[in-house]
Amino acid sequence: MYIQKGGVKLSGRERLGKEAVVAMFGPSDFFGEGCMAGQTVRMGTTSAVTPTTLLVIQKKRVATRASCPA
Repeated sequence: MYIQKGGVKLSGRERLGKEAVVAMFGPSDFFGEGCMAGQTVRMGTTSAVTPTTLLVIQKKRVATRASCPA
C-alpha cells in the first residue's frame, strides 16, 4: 500500500502480549510489501493515526510490471 495522505502506525505484540509500535509511516511511504516477497504470516497490524488516503497496489499488477523489459 502507498500512503497518499495521512499517517499509519505499524504495531506488533511483545512476548508478554503488550502492543509495541514498530514504525510510523506518512505520505509517500509504502507498507505491506512483505506479501510481495512471499511472506505468508502477517507480522504486525497497521492502523491509521490520522485521516488517511491509501493507494492499494495489487500484487498481480506489480508482478506483471516487474517482468516486463524496461
